[in-house]
Amino acid sequence: MKGITLKQFIEDVEKSIARENSEGSYEAAMTLVKTAFGRIPLTENQVRTIVNRVWNRVHAQPVIACWVICNTASLNVYSINDEEVVAGINNQEPETFEVQIDDDGEFYIDFHGSHYYLNECMRV
Repeated sequence: MKGITLKQFIEDVEKSIARENSEGSYEAAMTLVKTAFGRIPLTENQVRTIVNRVWNRVHAQPVIACWVICNTASLNVYSINDEEVVAGINNQEPETFEVQIDDDGEFYIDFHGSHYYLNECMRV
């Protein structure tokens, strides 16, 4: 039996997830990677890295706008309409937030307790 390199292993797992789990959940992808090649022990961080690479490639949505949080993070907007915004931090899985109006008539989303105003969002 031929030996397998780590690069080949990662490519095989990426193909497997893209083929079998293109519409599945993140947890299902994690399980698939953990069981894909049982003879090669992987740490939780290695599994998460593989899944994140593939998940972002398979489920990629273009960023249409963002709010800058700091020099290493942004709140990315993937879609927006009159009622909701789909946004997420960096490349993390995006969430849907309801568009709200404050007392001054300004539109914003409440991202886990922080208000992000739509008029401060930068178009990409």
